Amino acid sequence: MKHTRVLRPVSLGEARGRVDGLTQLRLEELSGVDRTRISKLESQDDPRLLHDTYEKLDAALRQVGALKAHEKLVFGQAAIAS
Repeated sequence: MKHTRVLRPVSLGEARGRVDGLTQLRLEELSGVDRTRISKLESQDDPRLLHDTYEKLDAALRQVGALKAHEKLVFGQAAIAS
């Protein structure tokens, strides 16, 4: 039987809040994603985002230790349900 690893969902706001001083502006600098886009992704109920944007944010948050290997970044309704 194959073991499937379940990843714990973590919202963008929760992940950012884990690191002291990780403002939206600092995350913009680390990820290359515009701060206003980051703000919208944190507040919108149904954000639409490109896979490239997701990868940039995910990589930046992992780089600073805001996301662990057993966690996945989520937005919108997925973030609310977690």
